[in-house]
Amino acid sequence: MKCRFIINPGSGRKVDRTALLRRALDAQLAGRTNVECELRRTEGPGHARVLAAEAARAGFDVVAAAGGDGTVNEVAGGLISTGTALGVVPMGSGNGFARSLRIPLAVDAAVALCLSPSRRGVDVGRVGEHTFVGVAGVGVEARISACFQASKRRGPLPYFWIGMREFLRYRPRPYRLTLDSETVAVRALTIALANTEQYGNDAVIAPGADCADGWLDVCVIGDISLLRCLHGAIAMFRRRIDALPGYQRYRTRRLTLAATDGEPLLYHTDGEPHSAAEALEISLLPRALKVCGPM
Repeated sequence: MKCRFIINPGSGRKVDRTALLRRALDAQLAGRTNVECELRRTEGPGHARVLAAEAARAGFDVVAAAGGDGTVNEVAGGLISTGTALGVVPMGSGNGFARSLRIPLAVDAAVALCLSPSRRGVDVGRVGEHTFVGVAGVGVEARISACFQASKRRGPLPYFWIGMREFLRYRPRPYRLTLDSETVAVRALTIALANTEQYGNDAVIAPGADCADGWLDVCVIGDISLLRCLHGAIAMFRRRIDALPGYQRYRTRRLTLAATDGEPLLYHTDGEPHSAAEALEISLLPRALKVCGPM
């Protein structure tokens, strides 16, 4: 087996992630002669995707992303439809993809899973030219992603405070959703495009969402009061967001999402913010990615 580990040294909290990963690799490789591993560090945005695609072309069996959901997104983007499996060593702030797939959060156990034969196919979402494996979205969640990326602080607590601040500032917008079988008009605080069920840190926006079922779960939180927003935040961590008044959920394979107020759209893919014109074309690539994960 040939495996490349790609580490984002800037993910999550300030610890020596490279040293931590090296120790875990040394422990897992002790006495094993049938595994060839290498470790590469990212040098900037987009570099993880380049390193992943390069490894796939070179015939590596596994390329593992050691970092947060942004690093996972980049590495996955270089492996779609290649046959090379994605491994995940969660080292980020939220680790939503790893949590959704029940990938261990402990580094040693995650490395062991990357080097095991356990594989599963997962769907990949596409928004325009960008792909996602967890959750994409528009509205306040995209605004939070943009503010968090611009901040120098990492971890759950800074994310929480940025989220609270933006919830107080943000005003819902009107959208038109053109789904497989219907077109609906909504006024929404946020719209999540969920391949997996959560954003990260066990904040579940689409309870029970299955990333291998060929469907995208479109979760809409409407124009609700601040008090109801607070109830919704609590409900997400209790896996009960679907009981919140103002929450709607649709399932589709393709979607055109348009803002009907004429203003540009800000959106995110796995927490990475992007800007767009008035409409987004969204689709799903069924089981286009192999992942090292529990079945």
